[in-house]
Amino acid sequence: MDRAALARDIDAACRVTGSFTLRSGRQASEYFDKYLFESQPALLRAVAEAMVPLLPESTDLVGGLELWGIPLATMVSSLTGLPVVFVRKAAKEYGTRRLAEGAEVGGRQVTLIEDVITTGGAVRDAARALRALGAAVDVVICAIDRSGVPGGPLTGDGIETRAVFSKADLDAAREDAPGAIAGHPVEVRPTRPIEYEAVEALIRAAFWDVYRPGCIEDVIYRQLTESAAYLPELDLVAVHGEEVVGHLILTRATVTADDGSVREILCAGPLAVSPALQRNGIGAQLMTAGIDRATSLGFAGVVLFGSPDYYPRFGFEDASRFAITTADGTNFAAFMARELGPGALAGVSGRFAEDTAFHIEPVGVDPDAVSDTTV
Repeated sequence: MDRAALARDIDAACRVTGSFTLRSGRQASEYFDKYLFESQPALLRAVAEAMVPLLPESTDLVGGLELWGIPLATMVSSLTGLPVVFVRKAAKEYGTRRLAEGAEVGGRQVTLIEDVITTGGAVRDAARALRALGAAVDVVICAIDRSGVPGGPLTGDGIETRAVFSKADLDAAREDAPGAIAGHPVEVRPTRPIEYEAVEALIRAAFWDVYRPGCIEDVIYRQLTESAAYLPELDLVAVHGEEVVGHLILTRATVTADDGSVREILCAGPLAVSPALQRNGIGAQLMTAGIDRATSLGFAGVVLFGSPDYYPRFGFEDASRFAITTADGTNFAAFMARELGPGALAGVSGRFAEDTAFHIEPVGVDPDAVSDTTV
């Protein structure tokens, strides 16, 4: 994976939207959740592979800092064959009572591995402790340096910071991903009726033969536009020049409690992006805009069926957290919900039901016979 693509993938995975209380007490609508890239094996490996060329040739051991430096250090060790040592925040008070678990560090060059560095406090403490044990510690390699300090925040401690990415790199990746394709901006706006056929063609191109022979998602969209669940302001297209390159629709849905009471929420999807332009942040731009618009309209929450590796970056969680189940009373990882405000789904529990427009038999459709609209 090239460096620019990796930066975009990390930013897309970790930058989530919602309502967050920061350590300072301030409220924020956006949060960088570093755990999301480390919990995805492909991204974890890609970051570790990018760390390998940054290792000093003199490295005898790689040292993973507790907690999230450990999976990265383990992966680097596996890729290079270098032994690994796991550095605790404090020596345990039982058993071996060791601070550094694994190989002996005395007289050896230890290159520290960390996920994110901001002030460098944890690295500074680990380096001092390892040096006290006789190790040489001159370099730390991190996935992301958020300090903004040239050379890193640890130069005064004799430690060089080598980062795969800086905060500026990820900010630039975010700007590049959804903002433009070949220098032209992508605009997200409500779909115009004259664009319905273009949207159907786009959906067919995105979903054809992906989950089944042919697709049904284009038919679902057509039926949704004719249903009582349809909300024109939440039928969104991403437009590049005059071309429809992405689409998302959110429609009315319900949650029925055990006592028979019914609450209205939203159902998100289908979400589609032109296959040739996927991985450019268009889907993220659409989802963010949809969430923002739905929030401003006063809806309590959104439910969707989708990839649990993709949608949590937008604040979606397993629907069971909100005591919301599918229509048949079950839950699974791909069934997710998102509050559109703090506590907005409090008191909303029961069985989810989308509009009947979703309930069609899969029927293969010849994509060339339905519409000659190009996408």
